Amino acid sequence: MGFLNKIKIGARLTLAFMVMLAFIFILFLSVRAGLSSIDQAMHQIVQVEAKKQSFTADLDRHSQNAALLLLQIVTTPERQARVPLYTAMDLAGKQASVSFKNLQSLPWAGERAASLQNLATLREKYLQAFTDTVDLIELGDQAALAKQYASHTEPSLHALLKGTAELAAMQQTNMAEELASVLQRMSDTRSLLWILSLCALISGPFFAWAVTRSIIRPLDHGVAAMAGMAAGDLRCQLTIHGRDEAAMMLTQMQKMQISLAAMVLELRDSANQISSSAQSGQQGATDVANGVASQQLEISQIHRVVGDFVNKLHFAEKTAYSAQQQSQQAASLAGRGHQLIETASREIAAIAGTIQSSADAVDVLRQRANSMRTMISSVTEIAEQTNMLALNAAIEAARAGEAGRGFAVVADEVRRLADRTSGATREIYNVIEAMDQQTSEAIFQIDLGRNEMARAVAMIGEIVDPLTQLQQGASQATADLDLLSQNISEQVAESQAIANSVDAISQSADSNLRITRQASLDSSQLFEISLQLQKQMQRFRLS
Repeated sequence: MGFLNKIKIGARLTLAFMVMLAFIFILFLSVRAGLSSIDQAMHQIVQVEAKKQSFTADLDRHSQNAALLLLQIVTTPERQARVPLYTAMDLAGKQASVSFKNLQSLPWAGERAASLQNLATLREKYLQAFTDTVDLIELGDQAALAKQYASHTEPSLHALLKGTAELAAMQQTNMAEELASVLQRMSDTRSLLWILSLCALISGPFFAWAVTRSIIRPLDHGVAAMAGMAAGDLRCQLTIHGRDEAAMMLTQMQKMQISLAAMVLELRDSANQISSSAQSGQQGATDVANGVASQQLEISQIHRVVGDFVNKLHFAEKTAYSAQQQSQQAASLAGRGHQLIETASREIAAIAGTIQSSADAVDVLRQRANSMRTMISSVTEIAEQTNMLALNAAIEAARAGEAGRGFAVVADEVRRLADRTSGATREIYNVIEAMDQQTSEAIFQIDLGRNEMARAVAMIGEIVDPLTQLQQGASQATADLDLLSQNISEQVAESQAIANSVDAISQSADSNLRITRQASLDSSQLFEISLQLQKQMQRFRLS
């Protein structure tokens, strides 16, 4: 460390202070660069990759929904029942197209771009096959429909679902790789901070020791020489290295020793010069001590700022944890609401089926009543014909006289029986008319109930999608809050490490302050020695 002796003490202490500031500045730049890199990576994940993941999941969900609707359309024989399915199918297709256009609007590269292009081709094939299938369904050609569905529609549907699932898996894998890259950057930043902190902890004390040693050794040598001179011994040889203030002081002491040997009479003037030099050294040491004390105050302020930052990070960590708990509760409530609404939808669908069965049974009853009306009309005609025949028989019996009297009695009984039959048929006909009106009213009310049930099912279906999106959004928010909480915890640990480094620097500054005060004390002692030298100049021993 001989080169330090060639530098002035003030410049040497300034250099030490600048080196400490340089270490702190490098540490700050490293932290800022690491956090900036992490922030850019997280922005890439949140703004691009998260959107890709969300749009891919939406596309997969809408494609699966379209597949289920297609199966329902194929298995539904009545065209009127297929109309709402077509409407739902169009809605699912539009939603899938919107999700696919959103995916195409984002930047893609490499294997995922090829997979997206392949998915576009599969979608075109599936839409063409679906259009052909719908045409065959409307034409009612079951054989051609079965062939079209088995050879074209079903394979293209499976290929589309498989392509969508593969794209979702690739996107999930890529997002995991991006997160791993972010974690690696964070690990690299943390390692760099540890290395810089370790270098600061090692080089700081070493540099302080070197600077202190370069100042103390010449001063100790000068004090020893002054002690000998105070005892009157002017024969000691001074060893001088460097060009700093201590070397200048030793040079002056050597000159003083030589001058004392040659000019004892001028000893008083030389002693005055030593006193002046001692005063200058004391003032310089006092200035250095003041500078080190100011440095210590600045370091204390830095320590306080770092402590406030750590406390704020702790508060942010608690806030993130609270938000995470609330997000988990929201996801749980959304899941329960989704399950309850699905259960209600199934129950309403079952009730609608029961109502449909009741409507069918009432319709069958009305048809049978109509059949009975026809039969009663036939019975009425038979009764009228019987009445006419009985009347004719009574007329013929009256013509026959006594021979036809018994036959006339039978004819009267037959006529009365025909009249009773005709009256009974009229009553039955009235009852059937009343039943027909009641069954028509029942069918009308059942149709109204069925329509209300259908609207209730549609409304519940509209509620399910927002609840599903709410549940997915709450789950995604929970995952984001988990990552945020982890990042804040790591930043708390890193900030604590910075605070520890600042503590170490503060301790070094305390040591420098003690050393400079000791130097000032030594300068004061040197001044007192010079005063004593003036009083005891008669005790000098010359070589």
